[in-house]
Amino acid sequence: MGTFHFHGDTTALPLTAILVEPTDAKESAMVMSRYQNSGQLQALKPPVVVAEMMGMVMRVRQFLDANYALVASATGLLLALIVALSRRLRAREMETLFLLGCSRGTQFALQAAELLIIFAAAIVLALAAAWATVGWARDYLNTLAG
Repeated sequence: MGTFHFHGDTTALPLTAILVEPTDAKESAMVMSRYQNSGQLQALKPPVVVAEMMGMVMRVRQFLDANYALVASATGLLLALIVALSRRLRAREMETLFLLGCSRGTQFALQAAELLIIFAAAIVLALAAAWATVGWARDYLNTLAG
């Protein structure tokens, strides 16, 4: 108590919390019982409260991880479907290329190059959108904070 001090007028600094460190279980029970039925005051055991909060955070994280896995799986399946339908739609075109003398390996390389170009364009667009979002969100959040 002797080393604790305020910087400023003590009447302008309201007391919102107090830290009690009981020396044994009896004193802990006494402190907890004193504030148990109070309507305005509340006594908490920090390790218990932190453990409850961390448990909730971990449950939310597990939910978000499962959600991420489902979304990633659905996206992968959608991509596979798009590639399969594209190959089926372009089968006559690939057959014409084969009849003109293009090997199957070259046809595969052409299709792989097309997918690579599409993925590269998607990555560039995603990075540009993320950069724009971060720039906009920073300004927007600063306006909310005042």
